[in-house]
Amino acid sequence: MRIFIFFLFFISFKSIGQEIKVEANFIEDSIQIGNIVSYNLNVSYPNNIEVLLPDSNYNYSPFEYINKSYSSTINDSIYNYDEVTYKFTSFNLDSIQFLKLPVFIINSNDSLIMYSNTDSIFLMEFIKELSDSLNLKSNTKFSFVDMAIDYPFLSKIISSLIIFIITFYLLFRKKINKYFKTKYTKKEYNTFINKIEKLNDEIQKDFKIEKIELLLLLWKRYNEKVSKYPYASLTTSEIIHLGIVNDIKENLNSLDNTIYGNKKMTDFKKNFIMLKKHSTKVFNNKLKEINNE
Repeated sequence: MRIFIFFLFFISFKSIGQEIKVEANFIEDSIQIGNIVSYNLNVSYPNNIEVLLPDSNYNYSPFEYINKSYSSTINDSIYNYDEVTYKFTSFNLDSIQFLKLPVFIINSNDSLIMYSNTDSIFLMEFIKELSDSLNLKSNTKFSFVDMAIDYPFLSKIISSLIIFIITFYLLFRKKINKYFKTKYTKKEYNTFINKIEKLNDEIQKDFKIEKIELLLLLWKRYNEKVSKYPYASLTTSEIIHLGIVNDIKENLNSLDNTIYGNKKMTDFKKNFIMLKKHSTKVFNNKLKEINNE
């Protein structure tokens, strides 16, 4: 009885197998390491059975599965026709690589597995076997290459630096502003002193009214810039009237008498020293004002 059942099962499998055709082939003739190739699987089978094809879980060794695409099933009154295109890659170094795929047949009575024909593809080699007779030549010269810039890391450093500078300024802005104001005020004072000292030397060597006028103009402009009083836009009499130059009234009048009264001056050096002292006092008052901010 068991032999009879096995015989019937064998006859049934053989008849189903004769009605099902499984064909497979690579579209390309060769493959390069890591490249993608296409593999077609065509199956025709009777309408009264169901067929399952390999999916992403199947082991396609020596190939690695990438994806697959189905063509719509075509059918007539007797047969269904399925076509699937698989995409594979390979990192295998065999010069010829083989593949065949199973088809799982399911009907109401039993389940069977049929395999496609075996197809092969050639591995395209880029490095041939090196001959032992080759003479290798050493190269000991340095080759300079451009340094790679890590832009994301660089942008993080720049952003952090900007945040640090802004935070530092917000915390210490008063001291920072005071430092730069003081530095600028001292620089202006030193420049002014150098100019009038140079002009004083010229007057001592060659006494001219034009040079005394220039000296007085420089003196007024500097004092106006550093203080809150309009020295440059006022006459000497107006400046004295304001009461801001009580310490040098006589010296200013002496200079005016020389410039506008054409009177000879015998004590220019003393007048120059007094004007210079007054400007130094204005400068020191400005420094105190900055320190008290």
